[in-house]
Amino acid sequence: MNQANEPFTGNHAIANFIDCTIDMTSLSAAKVKQLIEELCRRYSLQLIGGFYHDFDDKGALTSVSALTESHIAIHTWPELSYVTLDVYLCDYSRDNRETTLNLLEELRKFFAPKAVYSKVIKR
Repeated sequence: MNQANEPFTGNHAIANFIDCTIDMTSLSAAKVKQLIEELCRRYSLQLIGGFYHDFDDKGALTSVSALTESHIAIHTWPELSYVTLDVYLCDYSRDNRETTLNLLEELRKFFAPKAVYSKVIKR
C-alpha cells in the first residue's frame, strides 16, 4: 500500500525509441532473446518463458518475455528506426523500482535511439 492506502504492486515503464542508431538489419529475435536472458541474469529476474518472432530478415521483430515479476515486451520497426517497449516489474518479493529503470536504460543503450519518450506508471 502507498501513503494514500492504495495498492501498489510495481512499476510499468513504457517507451518509444526514435531514430535508433543500432543497425537493425543485423537484429534478430534470437539476439533479442539473448539480450533479455542476459539482463534477467544480471538483475536476478526469473524468466519463465517467452515468444520471439522475426517478421523478416531486416530486423522487424516482436519479443514478449514472461517473468515471475511480470514481463518485458519489445517491438521493432526497422524501416522507421523505431522501437516500442514496455517493462513491468511487480514488487511482490522485493522492491523492483530501480531495476525497472535500469532495464529501460540497458535497452536504451542497446538500441541507441536519438530520442526517447518514456513514462513510468505506478501500478
